[in-house]
Amino acid sequence: MKLVDYKTFIRMPAGTIFAPYKPCVLEKELSIKVDTGQESKGQYWFNGVMSLNPWLDGCRCSLFEIGDEEEAQFEVYDGDNNDYQDYKMFLVFDEKDITKLIEVLQWAKNGCIEKEGK
Repeated sequence: MKLVDYKTFIRMPAGTIFAPYKPCVLEKELSIKVDTGQESKGQYWFNGVMSLNPWLDGCRCSLFEIGDEEEAQFEVYDGDNNDYQDYKMFLVFDEKDITKLIEVLQWAKNGCIEKEGK
């Protein structure tokens, strides 16, 4: 993982996994930047984010009761540079971190029976 500032973050490519950060705290959920963005009229902008939390549709979600099952949905929404401009630091995963996250999810999927997701 690495920390980057806002100007670096907004120019990172599609596929960047990130979260706004302040020391020892993620200020928002881990997400994927799905648009590399571009510069226009002297300002750099991007548009498109997918949270790594499941998308909870308001209507369907309010009808959800104990015992119900729903397939998790992950959706791209129109999160853009304006939503992140007030954050100073961003925690960004590199390729090794993404591989590690996949391994931990596989470990959980397999019942946590191997070593502790290491």
